[in-house]
Amino acid sequence: MIVAAATGCGGGGSGDALLVPVPLTIQASGAALVAFQDGSGAWTALDGTAGVYQATERFQNYAVAFGCVAADGSGFVDIYYQTVWDPTGLDAACGDPPAPATVPVMVTLAGVPDGQRIDVWLGPAEFDGGNTAAVTSSAAFTLNAPQGMVDVFADTSSVGVGFPRATALYRGSTIDLEAAQALTIDLAAVGLPPESHSLTVQGTLPADDTIINTLYVTPHSQAEWPIQDEEVKPGMTDLGYTTVDARQRQPGDLTIVHPQLAHVEADGLSYDRGAILVIDDASDAVVAVPDVLHAPAPVLDHTANPRATVHIPTDPGQLMHVEYQAYLSTTGPGGAQSALRATISAHWADDAAAIDLTTPDLSQLPGWIPALALAPGTDFPWMIERRESDVADGTPRAAGQRTMSTNVIGPPKASSNASPGAALRTRRAADRRARR
Repeated sequence: MIVAAATGCGGGGSGDALLVPVPLTIQASGAALVAFQDGSGAWTALDGTAGVYQATERFQNYAVAFGCVAADGSGFVDIYYQTVWDPTGLDAACGDPPAPATVPVMVTLAGVPDGQRIDVWLGPAEFDGGNTAAVTSSAAFTLNAPQGMVDVFADTSSVGVGFPRATALYRGSTIDLEAAQALTIDLAAVGLPPESHSLTVQGTLPADDTIINTLYVTPHSQAEWPIQDEEVKPGMTDLGYTTVDARQRQPGDLTIVHPQLAHVEADGLSYDRGAILVIDDASDAVVAVPDVLHAPAPVLDHTANPRATVHIPTDPGQLMHVEYQAYLSTTGPGGAQSALRATISAHWADDAAAIDLTTPDLSQLPGWIPALALAPGTDFPWMIERRESDVADGTPRAAGQRTMSTNVIGPPKASSNASPGAALRTRRAADRRARR
């Protein structure tokens, strides 16, 4: 059920009835449950064929819920609150996608400096050599890369505290992988030092811990290759980012500059902000992060299938596309995990000063299974976030794109003086794993 605050804010509701019904196609492979709400009407389960579901919008506002169960038995419910003005394609995939066909490539390395870390990428396939105690100045290994066109990338980096600092980068050629082949990379001959540029981050606070992330994308990378993960001192605004040397950059290559900031306030909650700028011809850059988002913790009721109530202050933002998200994860008896994510478009929120939302009880619908239910309690991980971008979600990377995000994360840390730097690094590592 969707509820509005007593003051009348909260957005949602049915919206106006449409003069002409609008068909909606939903892709949801492997879902245990797909449910639809038209306007503020009752939720109904949808029947699909080969992972394709059809619904009809008769009101401006609608919502779609997906229920997924992982191989380990953990459940996840994903709910989207949208309008006819939002992108109509909704895709959900439960479980890992089918593995692509791969081709074995025998890679021979040479010219790796002593005491350096080495990473080699063939498209999205990565060899992480770690410290050269394992990979000496020359080594050979087999890397199973996806069949088809892939670009080659390699880097060496210093090994120290935290994330390594790149010392040499190599943006290689495109290779067509149709059959097993061999590849030799002599880093001493082809590697070039990273190219550095000034980066100014606007909106930082003295208490912020900051990590500068730089990623690289090519026409056949099929992934975002990490170049830089560097923590800087609190309060610094004139920073820097690194990328591939101009002598190796090729048409269609993109550099993604992604500063992340975080601090813990007196309430013990972590307040994280970030921005993404996509650049084609690297140069000095200026990015702005949004204001800190303050929102209370979600509340779970005490019903048999607990529902979450969230309060999210709204903001028109600076960029064209704005959405809000609430996420919470609970642990039940025996350690069973269950999570819920609600994504709310700015159109659905309308002009409300805040979104007050209670998630639906879907337990009576066909396809519902107990693993999808949240566990009752008060001490659970949660996050409230606002994201804004100048392009719709899912749009391929292109030069000039900007994205900003601001979120608050609970439950409170044990000490309000705890540094969020470690949490930022953990999230950054998770981001890297997600791109592989």
